[in-house]
Amino acid sequence: MMDALSIRTIIMLVGGGALVIGAGLALLIGKGTKARFLRAHPDAAAIYVMGLAQAGHVEHVALTMIDGHRPHKFFFARVSGVYATPGRHQAGVRYSVWAAGASRPEVRHQFAMPVEVEPFGRHLLVFASGGTGPYSLLRLPSANQVDERSLMTFLHEEAERGGYVTAAAIQQRFG
Repeated sequence: MMDALSIRTIIMLVGGGALVIGAGLALLIGKGTKARFLRAHPDAAAIYVMGLAQAGHVEHVALTMIDGHRPHKFFFARVSGVYATPGRHQAGVRYSVWAAGASRPEVRHQFAMPVEVEPFGRHLLVFASGGTGPYSLLRLPSANQVDERSLMTFLHEEAERGGYVTAAAIQQRFG
């Protein structure tokens, strides 16, 4: 005869296993849709977004929509981003500021902004003035000019310096 503790343990193990399997399936399905999108749009551009950690707070930026649809996301180290087809788009952006140790953001803005991306392009969404503006979409060097690892190293170095990435810094580093 099983006692209540054994039954609870079995239920927790089965539930935990189902959760792990579900998360794995979601990851595989997500990778499949991203791969299909990139096959269908080989000239897709990448838009990188990066939060900023400064003394006392963390700024988080997310691209939540492209033309009213959930974008295909990617992650590389501490940098995330979305893929978009070339051309003009309306991007949904969420910006949050979290104080150190806070369980909720102190400031949260959600807004739409126009973006224009180039075929095969790499772009970086940047903010100034605490996320309330101005914002811009900076053009990054192409994959033919700079490999992904060098680009990510540059973005991380800029973030560690505690500043926003600027067009001048991109030009100075990559020419």
